[in-house]
Amino acid sequence: MTRELPDGPSSVLPRAGVRQAAVAVAASLLLGLPAAAQDGKDKAPAIPFTGDFGLPGAGGPRNALPRAQPAPTGAPPGARFLPSPVMPGDSGADDIPTLPDFTADYAFADYQRGFYKSAFEGASLRAARNPRDGAAMTLLGEIYAQGLGVAKDLTQATAWYRRADAAGDRNGTFALAMLAVAESADGAAAGAEEKRKAAVALLEKAAAAGHPLAAYNLALSLLAARRADDVSRAVSLLEKAAAAEVPDAQYALAVMLREGQGVGRDAARAAQWMARAAANGNIAAQVELAIMLFNGNGVEVNEERAARLFAVAAARGNAIAQNRLARILVAGRGLPKDLVQAAAWHLMASAQGRTDTWLDTALKNLTPEERKRAELLARERTDDINFGLAP
Repeated sequence: MTRELPDGPSSVLPRAGVRQAAVAVAASLLLGLPAAAQDGKDKAPAIPFTGDFGLPGAGGPRNALPRAQPAPTGAPPGARFLPSPVMPGDSGADDIPTLPDFTADYAFADYQRGFYKSAFEGASLRAARNPRDGAAMTLLGEIYAQGLGVAKDLTQATAWYRRADAAGDRNGTFALAMLAVAESADGAAAGAEEKRKAAVALLEKAAAAGHPLAAYNLALSLLAARRADDVSRAVSLLEKAAAAEVPDAQYALAVMLREGQGVGRDAARAAQWMARAAANGNIAAQVELAIMLFNGNGVEVNEERAARLFAVAAARGNAIAQNRLARILVAGRGLPKDLVQAAAWHLMASAQGRTDTWLDTALKNLTPEERKRAELLARERTDDINFGLAP
């Protein structure tokens, strides 16, 4: 049974609010479809603001922070894999998570330590000595794609990725696929459809070679195509990527298990995968798991743990988590009642467009001093998010 916060709407998160399905991101890149609006961490300018908390005649916040601009949802050329559905800036897009152990070779050690020119020289020497050294070729492609220690050159990057792919390096194949995904993002551009098909073929090749991120992105492309026959295969690919600890895959699999899409509905397994995704830092999973814990969906009710998860996601800038944490603090469920803290989180959520008349009413009797403290807390937390100091 759905559990509700006192005197307010259901605590259940609206599905369209938090489940920014990973499919939307893939659709925008692989099929040229529009991506769903993001509800994750947004940057907001650190400027003074005053909230009215529904005071009579106020008509809403005065001088509120402008609604934050979301981070771009498209993967830039050279990006390693698709961004998180809710946290586009936190997907680790500039990393190569599956390159060989950097301690085994000086080129990779230099790359990991930020000595890019030395890494370039070492990888170049390796590639010259061994025309089948796909790992070194992938590293050279990465250096050119990101412009690390050398001028950014996507032509050179593509050439090195192709050589790595030909040498059988699955990372090179995957990198080449993601370049093709980025190039096909503009569905109206000439050759976009051919590039999309090439990207899918490369993802197929890399996934078959055991690349977990390729399996994840291939699953997204299958789901975005909206063909019923592809759904069960997409679930299988997501299971492989999830087992390899790809957080977005774990989140997507949890959603499909919860909804019974392509697999039997299983709330308990959905909760398990949602918990793994949350532990791996997926902000959408953190919010969804908090809701599941609060309502007892697939897990035992645990309002205290739900509140802690909302707090983690709220501190990372998620407007939905900020709104739900504010409600929890007003109701005193899972955390001690604290109207000043609630007001601070409500201000932050409202600045991102997550308004709430129930909270306006609940907080309208704060004293001027309490409102001032809430505003200060909101400004400090906004600054922490903008400067990357959030947990």
